[in-house]
Amino acid sequence: MACLAIACIGGLLAGCGGTGAPQSALGNGGDPGGQILAKMRTLNLGVPDGSVVVGARGQEPHWIGSCGYGYSADTLHKGWSQLLYLVEFTSSDSVSGVEKSVIARLSSHGWESPKFSGPLQWYGTPSTDPNAQSSNSTLMNNYFVDFQKGLTTTGEGTQARLTGATPVSGYLIGQPILWSLSVSAQPHLPVGSCNGG
Repeated sequence: MACLAIACIGGLLAGCGGTGAPQSALGNGGDPGGQILAKMRTLNLGVPDGSVVVGARGQEPHWIGSCGYGYSADTLHKGWSQLLYLVEFTSSDSVSGVEKSVIARLSSHGWESPKFSGPLQWYGTPSTDPNAQSSNSTLMNNYFVDFQKGLTTTGEGTQARLTGATPVSGYLIGQPILWSLSVSAQPHLPVGSCNGG
């Protein structure tokens, strides 16, 4: 469900959804007062000392009132899209050093149950520049740590993810690594989606 809602947010930016919003949509009824997104921004507190923040952005919920081309009418569930938040930073610390620091910092702010994945390998572009064009030419070690926290009024747990990658060969310890901390959360009801396609 989370992936489908995130995919539909991408569709919203491309023209999906926009008609038939209720009156409450005028004041963003999916996150009144921006309270959920404000809680999501606590991810900033997980950035380790000595790191360089290269960007942060949030996505408030949008009303999903229709689905784009390729969706049938029975795939639409009118309601609010998920909220998204992302902060990107570089660090010259080791992978384990960054992971330990982020875990300690987020744990002190209520993020729980860190779960490690990786390194998982696939081809990508080694870069500390989040705007670099991907050539998918280098085999990369990809590292993930997932966290849980209750942020929303729907009672569902919210998952955040720390992500970083290094080249399998040619990486020198001390070279900066681009990391991201990202989270998605459920909006106030009703929750919308464009399922299927």
